Amino acid sequence: MDQFDIEAGLESYAASFDHTARNAGLNDYTKFLSTKLDRLVMAYILEAFRDLGVDLRFFGSGERVPNFVVLPRFLKIRTRLWDIVESNGLIRRSTAGVMVRTASSAHARPSSELHEKLLREYPNYAAELRLLQLTGPKLAKCMRGLEDPEELLFGSEEAQNIVEAFEYSSPLASTMKDQLVTFVASTLQSYDSQSTATLEILEIGAETGHCTDRMLDTLARSGVKYHYTFSDPSSKMLAKAQAKYQHTNSNMFFEHLHLDHAIPSDLQHKYDIIIGTNLSHAMTDRTRTLQQMRSMLSPHGFTLCSEITTSIEWYDLVFGLLDSWWCGAGYALQPTQFWMEAFRNAGYYAATFSRGQSQDANIERLLIGTNFPLSASLVQGSRCPSPRGGLPRVDSYMDGLDKNAQSSMVDLYRVAARA
Repeated sequence: MDQFDIEAGLESYAASFDHTARNAGLNDYTKFLSTKLDRLVMAYILEAFRDLGVDLRFFGSGERVPNFVVLPRFLKIRTRLWDIVESNGLIRRSTAGVMVRTASSAHARPSSELHEKLLREYPNYAAELRLLQLTGPKLAKCMRGLEDPEELLFGSEEAQNIVEAFEYSSPLASTMKDQLVTFVASTLQSYDSQSTATLEILEIGAETGHCTDRMLDTLARSGVKYHYTFSDPSSKMLAKAQAKYQHTNSNMFFEHLHLDHAIPSDLQHKYDIIIGTNLSHAMTDRTRTLQQMRSMLSPHGFTLCSEITTSIEWYDLVFGLLDSWWCGAGYALQPTQFWMEAFRNAGYYAATFSRGQSQDANIERLLIGTNFPLSASLVQGSRCPSPRGGLPRVDSYMDGLDKNAQSSMVDLYRVAARA
């Protein structure tokens, strides 16, 4: 079988990102909207703190700030919320962990007012804003145990529709799924469509098939012979997928697959491409998960993950309320350097990741681990340390990033270290 052209895939990704983003409505998210979203996040947090008995408006500069009581399952998100408050300059922590009020104002416009204003100004981001509204106003009640975040997000048809709209049609999600497909299509350019070999593809954690639909369209256009295995740890999701696909696509197969469990022997070394999107939060051990994925790769195969690699504060007010967000050894979102080390420790021959010209192109990245060598420029560019080398310094990794991107990376490293 021909080797996949990873370099062509990355070049196509970089060249097409801005066009794809514009079509999806992802316009200067990092430059404009993210700052306004962070203000909304702060409004939700300050309102929740008031409801929990800590109103920062009434603490003077230098005054010690007490913590508030939450259910044990919310201790980690409580720490994360204080991280956000500290990063906004409202408190400072001593080396002993004592929280002290600063002189910065804790007055904010009501969250409801900010939310409505953003909906009017950024209708393209209605999916994100409506998702945040499900939990943001009820942050305090969730941490007290008066509201169940899972019920808020999945307990009604309306809530499920909001979550699905975010996963399928939000500008970032739509852009990244289209870009993932663009990458795969370009890697297949060197693949002989007349080959008698059948391309084996596995999608992990496929859920409702939002990525699957795009991949199947691309494979149909490519002319390659393929088998596409849809997998998910949820029997419910798998049953829905079978009902949707099995009578319309004879190339589809279905697996009930949980990467924390032993991999069935018939799946070992079977797949040429393994795809996973936004799986990080569900990985109890990321290196172990990547090892499990690698065990299913053919000798010439590659693993392709799409993951958020920057800090997005509003995610914590939604997904951070769920136990699965904290199931791993560290914080759910990890920087790119972390993933490169994880691929190396999982035994991949080489690893690299996507890059783009805009800040928005680097919110979420494609992370690639291969069972075959990559060009020196790709491996060097990934700063993936060799087995005998040490980890690169954080400041070295951030060379070339603008100040906003560097700030985001520093914040993510700090959160990851504390988790």
